[in-house]
Amino acid sequence: MSKAETHMKHLHYPQTIGFSLLILLVVTLTTPVYGTHDSWKVTLKPYDNTAVKMKKELFSPTELPILSGDKVTWVNHDSTSHRIVSGLPSQLNSSGVFFRLPVMEPGNSFTIPVVNQGYGGYYYFCEIHPWYTGKIFFEDAPGGMPQSTLEFTSETNSDSTEIVLEGKTHSDFAKTQYEIVIFDKNKNILYHDIGKFSDNSTLTNKIDSSSLLWNNPKYTAKLIYGVPTESATSEIILSQDGKNTLLKAKASEICKKNTLENDIVLDNLSVPKWFQKPLCWLKEGKITSTDIFNAITYLNFKD
Repeated sequence: MSKAETHMKHLHYPQTIGFSLLILLVVTLTTPVYGTHDSWKVTLKPYDNTAVKMKKELFSPTELPILSGDKVTWVNHDSTSHRIVSGLPSQLNSSGVFFRLPVMEPGNSFTIPVVNQGYGGYYYFCEIHPWYTGKIFFEDAPGGMPQSTLEFTSETNSDSTEIVLEGKTHSDFAKTQYEIVIFDKNKNILYHDIGKFSDNSTLTNKIDSSSLLWNNPKYTAKLIYGVPTESATSEIILSQDGKNTLLKAKASEICKKNTLENDIVLDNLSVPKWFQKPLCWLKEGKITSTDIFNAITYLNFKD
């Protein structure tokens, strides 16, 4: 029996078919498990008329690992409205059992706490565009998440401008889909990618981390894959020496201009023109690079 078949054999499925299709991982509980309350963000990306044909994803990330009780915010960056509801579009009679959000117009967002009510996770979809689906699963489910990954590691080059993630999993998962999510200590997601394991069940992802947005020394990468969902974690360490030097050089360059008519493009990041003043204060030694990095992060994740 394969490892994937073994996982399926030991799952307990409720009798109601509608509920069984809602379940990402099924675990029987007598009381909910509560983790540390924290916040996550799922972005609804812009899409066009080719979305259905090209099988484009709306939600980023499409699978989100959380602890029970964490808050999840959906942010609508699309040009049309969406309404998110728990469940699967193939089982509409069971939709909305766990949560149903209000209609979100373009630019709006909505936040709810997602609590484990006896299941390892939930599917959800957009009621207006039901071909878009996503998953939330709980890493603190009783017994923990299944782990079949043999290895999942990260390396960075000497100036921390590139991250290389490598993994090898069980042969059962060859050619199957995986998802990688990289986030900082505040749960800001800096990288999200969907790919497939190779014929020999390995993966290699090279990530450009040269941007000033990668301004923390430590990040967490999650590898998410399989049905039921499995996950593996790798910590990423980045040197900040190069980022500090680059920031000070950019600040000095921008401060040479007396006034700015347009927003500032700072290492491919757009920040308001009034940000010239803090950059000049950095150049003058009145504030630190950390102050500027925190401001850059806030301005890019403030939704």
